[in-house]
Amino acid sequence: MAGPAYDFKRIPPASKQLSGIARSVTMSAMWIQLRSSTSSFKPAFARGFVLTGLLLALTGPTLIQAQFNYTSSGGKITITKYTGAGGAVVVPSTIDGQPVVIIGPDSFKLQSAVTDVTIPPGVTSIQDSAFYACSNLKSVSIPGSVTSIEDFAFASCTSLTNIVIPGGITHIGDSVFRSCSILTTITIPNRVTSIGNNAFRHCSGLKVVYFEGNAPGLGDSAFFGDDIATVYYVPGTTGWTSMFGGLPTILFDPRIPIDAPGFGVQGNQFKFTVTSSSDLVVVIEAGDGLTNQAWSKLTTLTLVNGSANFSDPNWASHTGRFYRLRP
Repeated sequence: MAGPAYDFKRIPPASKQLSGIARSVTMSAMWIQLRSSTSSFKPAFARGFVLTGLLLALTGPTLIQAQFNYTSSGGKITITKYTGAGGAVVVPSTIDGQPVVIIGPDSFKLQSAVTDVTIPPGVTSIQDSAFYACSNLKSVSIPGSVTSIEDFAFASCTSLTNIVIPGGITHIGDSVFRSCSILTTITIPNRVTSIGNNAFRHCSGLKVVYFEGNAPGLGDSAFFGDDIATVYYVPGTTGWTSMFGGLPTILFDPRIPIDAPGFGVQGNQFKFTVTSSSDLVVVIEAGDGLTNQAWSKLTTLTLVNGSANFSDPNWASHTGRFYRLRP
């Protein structure tokens, strides 16, 4: 989720003040940054880059490339078949010095030994049935460069628990996530204008469908069989009614009133209150940056009479601290 960022500079502990604060924040996704003014900030990805370089030197690009069949056209690579042993798979960004841009049709189809897949930046398309029925696939990391996810791409991935649809996607194809039975939460980016037939059919574990934009066009039976799912939409978007695709809808409008008495550092904890127009259930996550980092769930708040309090006892142990709210 994307959202506004606010920089709160940490003053030395004796003063325990916050500066640069706007009056209030209204959001569909809330970000708060706590950045140390006294510490040298060294992004984690810098250390990770050195480690990655070492691993590649040890394993060798030839070994990695040998796990894939591929074609080359116009100086660009299409992966046509994964032939490796499974487990956690990292698709290479280049093969024979040429960029990998397409995960081709059926390329991982029925690969039950694959558990996790990382797709590199530069890939633009995941084609029909690319990961169809990878029954032990738990998570897929899809880069922002991907603009097309085609029909049945992840259908019947019955162990898939986590996937993020990139922000450049405008159409979700037919049956893309059909029968992903333990997928619990999905975020639909604000550029999506249409969702295909049966796109999320029989995702029986799906609880949260979070839309960042206007209500898209919807194909037949897109959410058929998703009996426990709820659609959440954000303020300022259009096309929403009390039901969408057979699912109930709720306005997701939490805000953090930063002029409230409970906002700020108190007793070595960073505290704030979450408010809303209704009694939402809100997940609070934290991370050390807005990009290229993993978010960690801190807690789930159930708002009562439109309000609930939050505190983070570990905020001071981070050189940078961001929070975000999601359904």
